[in-house]
Amino acid sequence: MMSNDPDYNALHAHAIAFCTLLTEHGFSAQLREDTFRGYQCKITLIHTAKHVGNLVIHHKPSKQTFTLSLNEIKDQAPADAVRQLHHMLLARERASLPTDTSHSHDPSLFSAVEYYYAILTPYAAEPFDFITYASALLEAATRLGVDSSNIIDARFDFALLSAMYHELLLIAQQEG
Repeated sequence: MMSNDPDYNALHAHAIAFCTLLTEHGFSAQLREDTFRGYQCKITLIHTAKHVGNLVIHHKPSKQTFTLSLNEIKDQAPADAVRQLHHMLLARERASLPTDTSHSHDPSLFSAVEYYYAILTPYAAEPFDFITYASALLEAATRLGVDSSNIIDARFDFALLSAMYHELLLIAQQEG
């Protein structure tokens, strides 16, 4: 259901895309059109033929950000997978935005990458999903105009993500 309100349309498009991604990964997800309130909506989630609860998506139009709340989830077992899928969707949406390379020399370009690198380094050898580190790398690569199609796929390999990080640093230095 489309509206003349661009904020409503952005939230609706994001929620539909999230339902599609959830369905592609084995969940049953249905957008609850009756729950659109200002800048939030709900998605009913079913996993392994069991009603899990509602996901709540919040939209902040001033920053064009979306956050996910799992407070209405009854079964926490699928919560990590749902969070990872939402991070994946956010990364895809950022990657599809027009590339603005005018900030490629901006020192803050790598601030999020450096932050996640620092806090996640102690877990580098662990079997861990480094999605936040990968998402920060994806954003930096997108801003540099570099092909970033394999970054999210590498999110379980800290060494590979770090190699990608150093490669992006070299590209940024060459442009500067």
